[in-house]
Amino acid sequence: MVTKITASPTPSKYAKVLTTKNFKNLIPLKLDAEILNYSNWYNLFPIQIRGCQALEFIQPSASSSTTINPSPPTKEWLSVDSIIQSWIYMTISDQLLERVLKSKSKTAWRRLGISGEDIQG
Repeated sequence: MVTKITASPTPSKYAKVLTTKNFKNLIPLKLDAEILNYSNWYNLFPIQIRGCQALEFIQPSASSSTTINPSPPTKEWLSVDSIIQSWIYMTISDQLLERVLKSKSKTAWRRLGISGEDIQG
């Protein structure tokens, strides 16, 4: 009898992004230009993204001013980018949402006025 051994799939680098169920609970406020809570939101959001090992979706790489995205983008990359987009959208006011709607994660982040240098480290 021959036993076929199959390798288990390699876990995704973005497993935390792909399995986080209620991101809104991790960011207990909405970014709102009218109540001037930019500093709080700006400090909380990247901490969560860094914890999910996906900081490159909102900040430029060290060697480039753009997000490292595969060419062509993989299904996983597109899924992770969409999830991070939704996290940005659900944690900002309706007024700011109008400014960034339909943007990829990196573009939305930039349109909110946050540069990669702001969140290094």
